[in-house]
Amino acid sequence: MATIKDLKTTQSEIAKIFLTFSDINFYSEALDLVLEELDAEFGYFGYIDERGDLICPSMTRNIWSKCSVKDKNIVFPKETWVGNKNIWGRSIEQKKTIYSNSPRKVPHGHLPIKNVLVVPIIFKHHVIGQFAVANKSDGFSQSDINFLENVADFVSPILNAKLDKKREKILREKLEKKLQKSENNFKILNDVFLSFSENPRRNIQRLVQTTRELLDADWAFYNKLVTKDNELMIDSYGINKDNKEMFIFENAAGFVCTDVIQENMQDLVIFEDIDKTKYAITDDFLIKQNIKKYVGGVIRIENEPIADFCILYEDNRKLSDSDKNIFQILVESATIEEKRLLEKEELRKSEKRFKALFNNATDAIFIHDLEGNISQVNNTVADRLGYSKNELTSMNIEEIDTSENRKLIQNRMDDLRKDKSLIFETTHLTKSGKKIPTEVNAKLVQYNGYNFIISLARDITKRKKIEKEVRESRELYKKAYNRAEFYKDLFAHDINNILQNIKSGIDLLSIWTDKYVYSDEMIEVFNIINEQVVRGAGLVSNIRNLSNLNNVEVNLKPINLKNCLEEAINFVKKSYFNKNLNIKINNIEENIIALANKLITDVFENIIFNAIKYNQNEKIKISIEISEDTIDNEQYWKLEFRDNGMGISDDMKKKLFGTQIRDNKLSKGMGLGLLTVKKILDIYNGEIWVEDRIPGRPSEGSNFVIRLPKEG
Repeated sequence: MATIKDLKTTQSEIAKIFLTFSDINFYSEALDLVLEELDAEFGYFGYIDERGDLICPSMTRNIWSKCSVKDKNIVFPKETWVGNKNIWGRSIEQKKTIYSNSPRKVPHGHLPIKNVLVVPIIFKHHVIGQFAVANKSDGFSQSDINFLENVADFVSPILNAKLDKKREKILREKLEKKLQKSENNFKILNDVFLSFSENPRRNIQRLVQTTRELLDADWAFYNKLVTKDNELMIDSYGINKDNKEMFIFENAAGFVCTDVIQENMQDLVIFEDIDKTKYAITDDFLIKQNIKKYVGGVIRIENEPIADFCILYEDNRKLSDSDKNIFQILVESATIEEKRLLEKEELRKSEKRFKALFNNATDAIFIHDLEGNISQVNNTVADRLGYSKNELTSMNIEEIDTSENRKLIQNRMDDLRKDKSLIFETTHLTKSGKKIPTEVNAKLVQYNGYNFIISLARDITKRKKIEKEVRESRELYKKAYNRAEFYKDLFAHDINNILQNIKSGIDLLSIWTDKYVYSDEMIEVFNIINEQVVRGAGLVSNIRNLSNLNNVEVNLKPINLKNCLEEAINFVKKSYFNKNLNIKINNIEENIIALANKLITDVFENIIFNAIKYNQNEKIKISIEISEDTIDNEQYWKLEFRDNGMGISDDMKKKLFGTQIRDNKLSKGMGLGLLTVKKILDIYNGEIWVEDRIPGRPSEGSNFVIRLPKEG
């Protein structure tokens, strides 16, 4: 589950990616961060181009080679997803997050999607891109949704800046083609574009000056609508026929440019004889300057009109097609610069947020060169190590490492040159000499032709303490376990010896019954002692088996169940030699092969022992039926042990194979044996349950049913 700390770290990493990676790698690097934080298998990070198509550059790295969809492409045309045709199309159109933790229907060859989370990237109410991640092992939670939405919000101005830069490049290429149609003015326009500075506002003013000059206008203006104190104002920059600048900032009501902007007039707007329209009354500037003709174009940002670019004439002169083309080029150029102006403002805000994230990150962040000279650190570094930022930026990383770690610095630098990234543990020294165990995640990046390293250093003091406590706990547990195993083996060995001695005595007394006369009461006592010895031996065996089930590697092999069953019956008969037992196997086959091990004999012995122990009849009957069973095309052996004992109530049937050992009148002593049986059968992927020997009549005997997979 992604946390607020993960979000801040991810935002910080994305900001660094934006500053250090190319446009192509930006998408894949940012996506990798998101997938890692959300623990999702794959996804994409894409943008909406000028046509409205979804472009997914990150797909080539993340899932391209795994997908076998025919005619796959990283471009998804708008017509393929408009109209709620799929989940990511709905996310874009509805401008909202959509997720599903259920499997999705996908085209043939597409990677299977078990769950999916899709988040649109919105900038100023317009969807400009999208994150989509899929196949998180435990499904997406609300925390994951919040995390990815926050990442999308953080990325939106960064992505918009990149897209505008791309669109600017495309638009400039288009402008250059248009310029070819006006060779006489090409040099002037080219000089203007070449003279553009990093100041978009100054570039717009340069365009206004050039427009008046090229089109021989009496006036040229750039008029922008702004709001101040809830009042709509016109903010204008103009050049008159004497090539003098003019600045106007006043209420926007009544100006022709105000109406052109607010009505979002399309293409080239031309008003002739404007002095005969309503503006002869409302637009004071037109009246004073005797303006006859207005030619203008609307400046739109994200399809929203915000300004107009216009020229004014004192007569109704005609404009050639070439002039109109030039004017439209200049309007488009002004649009680009206006976008750059807004982008710079957004970038400035983003840089401010980035600096805040950088300086307030919970991890210490170092930036240094390949020689280890520190150039920048965040507040966490200074707080943790006790130096000022000025002191740290004049130091080398060797000065904050312990002596044993300094020897490893050069090797780590070599690894970074080779692999570009490295995670390692070290120990930092504070100004006071305190040692801080630290995990460092370092990356080699290139910016403006220079190589430098960005390192995130995390204090792992608590983690080291926990690791030490875990090691100590393991040692204590191991010692306790070894002691328990010793006592268990000692107990089992000694008890078995005691039981064997008692059993030998009982057998000897049984032989003497032919020579001496014993009362019925004494014979009954002998029988009880013999039964208790058998039960005691079974108890020890069950305890041993239960103890070993989870401690040894289980090796299964083909075993003939018939042989194991006969061996169990013989053992039971010897143990209860004084009982009138009638145990028979029906429908027996020679080869009843299943995957098991020697413990299967214990399973059979436990079930038969229970059938004898809970049977008060003079003649104990146990019938064993073996048959074949098929479930979901899988073949099984089905073994049914039917007895004429006291039976088991319906309520007890539900509890019989539970993990808790029971202690009540009807099941006393039964729990441990059947618990052993259940655990052994689980290892074989088998099942056991109990039924009435005669359905609906539980007091007339039980039917224990075992189902085991056939071998092969």
